[in-house]
Amino acid sequence: MDRSSFFKFFPVPEYLQFPAVGFDVSDGSVKFIELVRNGDEVVVGNYDKKSYNGDMVSALSSIQKQYGFDRVSVSIPEEEAFFVRIRLPFIKPEEIRGAIELQLEGYIPYPASEVEFDYEVLKTDLRPDGYVDVNVSVLPKKIIKNYLDIFQRSNLQPVSIMIEAEATSRAVVSMGSKEVVMVVNIGRVNTILSVVTNGSVWVSYTFKFGGDILVKRLQEICKFSTEDAEMAKNEKGLINSPGNEDVFGCLLPMVSSVRDEIRRHRHYWSEHRKEFLTGEGMGEIDKIIICGSQSVIPGLSSYLSVALSLETALADPWVNLFDFDKYIPPIIHRDSLDYATAIGLALNSLK
Repeated sequence: MDRSSFFKFFPVPEYLQFPAVGFDVSDGSVKFIELVRNGDEVVVGNYDKKSYNGDMVSALSSIQKQYGFDRVSVSIPEEEAFFVRIRLPFIKPEEIRGAIELQLEGYIPYPASEVEFDYEVLKTDLRPDGYVDVNVSVLPKKIIKNYLDIFQRSNLQPVSIMIEAEATSRAVVSMGSKEVVMVVNIGRVNTILSVVTNGSVWVSYTFKFGGDILVKRLQEICKFSTEDAEMAKNEKGLINSPGNEDVFGCLLPMVSSVRDEIRRHRHYWSEHRKEFLTGEGMGEIDKIIICGSQSVIPGLSSYLSVALSLETALADPWVNLFDFDKYIPPIIHRDSLDYATAIGLALNSLK
């Protein structure tokens, strides 16, 4: 199934399709990665991460000057977007976009004239009284304009914009997988939960939880300095062992909130999965894949697996790109988890 539900703004001539560059702007940082053709293979080119404090233009301009990028693919945070499933009567392919536009206002809090949308066909019933099920990704035009302005002021030309949850799932969920997977993307500030199956994000939710909250907790409860709190989080984390009782006890209540959100959305999926369009045969969530800069906190994956009685594993952001017997990317696995969204964007641009 085509997983390219994203917003293309400018056609890219064939001779400009490579290299493919993905820019993830979230959690106060810019993460980018470049994928380059090397004969019949694809390899990692430039990559980097730069923090910014409110001035995204300066961070982007610095990257543009250093690396000379021109056209790039960009993600927009999931909380700015809408995922909509619509069942249309059986119509010709060229009529689908117009039919969606007529129905869209019944699903979103904006007039159709104020949003951009893209869609993919999920299922078609070819009988005369059949239907067409579509998965629609929607972004307000004012949000798109804001991001376009920021990048263009930085001398970077966005050729496509993709919702963060979609870009991340594209990198970490194996193409063609029929499993129902919950992707948990844990950053410095926010965590995104996304239920993904058959190549589509069906449910996505963002809530306030991340590494900064854990550092603040260690500072307040354990009276650690910022530096010591970061070190305790990154090196001791949720390992329940002699000598780590204070850190474990301090972090556990906060991490339990992630467990509770996963449990709540797992229950929601279980209760409503048959109501989703093309929901026939959709099973329960098979496993959890965690990614993001904070997914490597020691003991986190094991804690979630035991607490939820569900297979939980760190993501492989290269799963749809590389055979490690032939090529080893220059980013170690731990660091690649923070680049998952950027990797998904660049991977999508390889088409």
